[in-house]
Amino acid sequence: MNKRITMFLTAILAMALFCGCSKEEEVPVVTKQPVLGEDVVGYVGFAHLQAYTMTGGDGTVVYLPASTAAYVGGTCVISETQGVEVTINQDPMFSDDIAGKPVKQKLGSALDASYSATFTKDMIDLERSGISNLDNGGAFEEVSYLFFDDDSKQYVSYWVGNYYIILEDGREFQTAIRVNSGETTGETQAVLSELEQYFGIDLPYDEAAMQAKLDSYSPDEDELARMNGETVDFGAFKLYLPEGFSRNGELDPLMKMFMQGGYEQLDVYSKGDPADSWVIFTGIMKDSDGVNVSAEAGALSEGQIQLLEKMMNEYIKYGFPDAKDTDLKIVGQSKFGFSMIVNVYDQKGLDGYFYFIYRGEYAYFMGGMMNAENTEEEKQEVYDSIDRMYSSMDVK
Repeated sequence: MNKRITMFLTAILAMALFCGCSKEEEVPVVTKQPVLGEDVVGYVGFAHLQAYTMTGGDGTVVYLPASTAAYVGGTCVISETQGVEVTINQDPMFSDDIAGKPVKQKLGSALDASYSATFTKDMIDLERSGISNLDNGGAFEEVSYLFFDDDSKQYVSYWVGNYYIILEDGREFQTAIRVNSGETTGETQAVLSELEQYFGIDLPYDEAAMQAKLDSYSPDEDELARMNGETVDFGAFKLYLPEGFSRNGELDPLMKMFMQGGYEQLDVYSKGDPADSWVIFTGIMKDSDGVNVSAEAGALSEGQIQLLEKMMNEYIKYGFPDAKDTDLKIVGQSKFGFSMIVNVYDQKGLDGYFYFIYRGEYAYFMGGMMNAENTEEEKQEVYDSIDRMYSSMDVK
């Protein structure tokens, strides 16, 4: 019996060894460097690029920056390493009047759409070199701009090499090679050199020129507010607090005053001890009490706005009966919505300065509260800070 068991186990072991030693399908080693259009895998001569096979019908292979987080689609691959991100699209779609045009016009049409006013409002110092025809039959344009990075609270530069080519087999490729100065490393230039070899083109990225572009830019006051202040999520907006301010716990008397207005969200911010400094409030209220200002006020005439301002002033006086005085001014329609400014003077020992913004189904308010005995210079600081919070605000 033991002999039979031993023979049985030996047979199973032999089968396992046979299965384990069976050859997997090997990828042949490629020694000749591939270029765009050669659908081969197995080349290991690149230090920073790897092969990606598109999942579409013809299984196009492209060599792009090696990344475990790369996106691989049917006709598109996006990958990034060392601050270099490459997006390549095969056979991009064009309207009938562009589809049959030369590569220069195709690239121009694509870039005019990508860099239209709608998509470039946050791009600072945008420069386009103009499209040039390449010796290999492709077209190329370089683009550069500055962009405020909310995470690092600083401006970074972007250089983008845009390339379009139609291969002999009829396949078309549009490629964007982006260099982000906030992510570059000592290996960035090596990645670009390998991309030049693979695409067979020159990439005129100049690190010193892009740094000079950054160094020569002087942010305005709104941009400095974004750079120096804490970013706050404010419903449809991103709000930038004055430098040094941060969120703190409830301030009961003030919180209760405003919560009576039905605000769904109310946040309080201060610089240091709230008792020793002026305080910022932000609030969001669903526009459910019949106030449809955001939908209707944009169409009002100048005379109607003046009438509305007069009526709202009476409403504010009624809402703050203990105040020594109140004042309301209508800012009007802007990219944020329909806005107005409210001043409340000496309401139970406190002065207030607020923006009310009506946008869609919501009403927003943001502003500061200060002690009535603060000096005029201190109060002006509050007014200026709140004005800056409003003007530097971003729509998400």
